Amino acid sequence: MLDALSYDRLVDPLSDVLSMVAVEAAVTSRLDASGRWGLRFSGSAHAKFGVVHRGECWIATASSEPERLTAGDCYLLLAGGPYTMASAPDLAAHEFAAADVRFAADAVGGNLRLGDGEPESVVTGGRFVLDPDHATLLLDLLPPVLPIASADVPSPALLAAMDLLVAETGCPGLPGADLVRNHLAHIVLVQAFRSYVDSADRPAGWLAALGDPRLAPALRAVHAEPGHPWTVPELAQRVHLARSTFAARFRDVVGVPPLEYLLRLRMRHAVRWLRDDVPVTEVGQRLGYASHSSFSHAFTRVVGVPPGRFRP
Repeated sequence: MLDALSYDRLVDPLSDVLSMVAVEAAVTSRLDASGRWGLRFSGSAHAKFGVVHRGECWIATASSEPERLTAGDCYLLLAGGPYTMASAPDLAAHEFAAADVRFAADAVGGNLRLGDGEPESVVTGGRFVLDPDHATLLLDLLPPVLPIASADVPSPALLAAMDLLVAETGCPGLPGADLVRNHLAHIVLVQAFRSYVDSADRPAGWLAALGDPRLAPALRAVHAEPGHPWTVPELAQRVHLARSTFAARFRDVVGVPPLEYLLRLRMRHAVRWLRDDVPVTEVGQRLGYASHSSFSHAFTRVVGVPPGRFRP
């Protein structure tokens, strides 16, 4: 087994998770707005992202309070549910227009204009299409809205990647455009998550744990060897905390107990290997299960279907 120094040096949980999540991206719309306005977007299976180029706007979901975004700020919407975007946080329900209808009826080339005169707010938005087999590992442990302030350290690199993504989406016929967009999608996600990890007022969640010096070593350990028979006392010892203190802290920050997190991680690795035609018994052995039946039972409980359903 790797020692603690090797874990810290070699294992990056964010890279590990993103390597399992196939991501495609496209910039699909631009909003130029002035005056008092509000748009209500219906839910979708896609994660959304955007950047405010001018002015400000407020964005909210059913489960989150409105977030104010100003020029240079970016956002990620990871829940896939409905959300609103508005010129102010106090708009009444009747002041919101159905965004799907407005874009379909009034947008020109994906650009929608609201209000008269010079636009006070300019926002470019798009979507990430995530591999559904693995996306839950990432999305289930993250908040629905990730605002990224322009003052955050990774923000310049994020904005540069966003600008490149806009350019590549606007010229779909360029050679290699699909490959460039997909690589830029990963860069945008990583830079956004880095900003979130570095944020002083980040809420609880999986990304918050990556920035917690008492939890990050434990996350690196289980990502380094998901097949090791980890116990809560062993992980607590690695981060120099009492067992009960570590377990409570992990659950409070990440949102699930340590061994439940490990179980989910194992099953995402299992899905990837099964799709690569690795035999079920070998997958179970790689993940530390003593028998075919014990692995199959755990897989079915977490994923909802037997492992054989993922065989090519």
